[in-house]
Amino acid sequence: MIVTVFPSAESLCKVRMLLVSYLEPWFLKNTRLESILDIYEMSSAALIHQTKS
Repeated sequence: MIVTVFPSAESLCKVRMLLVSYLEPWFLKNTRLESILDIYEMSSAALIHQTKS
């Protein structure tokens, strides 16, 4: 079994906020990266939920 370590939701939020503030002009032009981050957050949250139960 392969165990992958995901950053906590809190640290992921902080990293995301830093990324957004740093790349804001680019983010406004490219929302795909933001949706990729959303997908990553959802999948990591789902994996964390699965491993807890």
